[in-house]
Amino acid sequence: MGTALGRSFLAIAFSFLIVFFFGLDDGKSFGKIESSWNNYSSQNDRGFNFSFPSSWTVVNSTYKDNGVITLIPPNNYDLFGDKMTFGMEKLQSNMSLHEYSNQALKILSKSLQEFHLIDSNPYVLSGTIWERILFTHETDNRIIKVLQFWTIKDDYVYIISFGTTPDSYFSYIPTIYNIISDVEIFTNNTVDIPSSIIIESIYKSPEGFVLKYPSNWNKVLGQNRVSFIAEQDNPQDHYLERVDFYHRRGDNNLSGTTYGENDFLKVDLINEIRYLANNLQNLKLISVNDMNFSKISGKELLYTYNSNLGATKSKEIMIRNNTYLFEIIFTTQKDEFDKFSPIINRIIDSVRLNNVKLE
Repeated sequence: MGTALGRSFLAIAFSFLIVFFFGLDDGKSFGKIESSWNNYSSQNDRGFNFSFPSSWTVVNSTYKDNGVITLIPPNNYDLFGDKMTFGMEKLQSNMSLHEYSNQALKILSKSLQEFHLIDSNPYVLSGTIWERILFTHETDNRIIKVLQFWTIKDDYVYIISFGTTPDSYFSYIPTIYNIISDVEIFTNNTVDIPSSIIIESIYKSPEGFVLKYPSNWNKVLGQNRVSFIAEQDNPQDHYLERVDFYHRRGDNNLSGTTYGENDFLKVDLINEIRYLANNLQNLKLISVNDMNFSKISGKELLYTYNSNLGATKSKEIMIRNNTYLFEIIFTTQKDEFDKFSPIINRIIDSVRLNNVKLE
């Protein structure tokens, strides 16, 4: 599995980073969303359909099945300047999106200089679940910020990548997400295989927590997290409401120390607020509170920020056991927050640590 994935991922995603993200111009800014857009469709039996600004240029490979499609912004004369790329390749062995994502992140972390993963979470496009990652790496003494999506369909991996300098990232991102929101994968003369995954109402984590969640929500496993995603009521809604449970080993082991659980949570809280301030646009912290639920003490943050879809509101809860720090994050569009709060609170109230049995 690892060898097949290495060939596939390095041939597409890693080569995108090496070939397309060198020599970025810090002075460019092409974030303005244009009113005139063109449509593009891959010329092979499978590929991408999407729309793009009419001022951008399309360059596509002639290689069948794994042709790389490149979008180049206007006035971008640097051969290795800012580009958005679309690619695909057939996997040599069967694997799930979760397995592929874990292996891909390992390859990126080992292959890219000063690789730093900022975010990794599921993202829904046209009813298909993709993995979305955001990371930085260094090349030629310059830091590059990369937004990347991938999914698997009919034993093919489809990858979309965009990279730029950190200073230019937010100026590009409105246009990039407008392109992303219109992307569709098509396969001619193939039959889609429906998912056979059985959605359970109780989830038991190997890391020591158990919870209840709505049986009609989708469970998606990722690196150091599990996500529960609401059903899509509106086909135009690309931002599905979800609850993400992140887990990582705590900086300190609580046993054998003079510090209490709340002391470590205070440190975790300060670090998290710093992280949010550095990575979210127009962050507004509404409240920070101590909370108790199911005999568990924790910290609760409520905040808003601007995402690619506008005003976004999040509720974040931080709890600990002797080994792990758990972050429970509910995110939705600001005007949908109150609508989903009752069901989110029921999910949170059901959480137990240390494998306590749910009745």
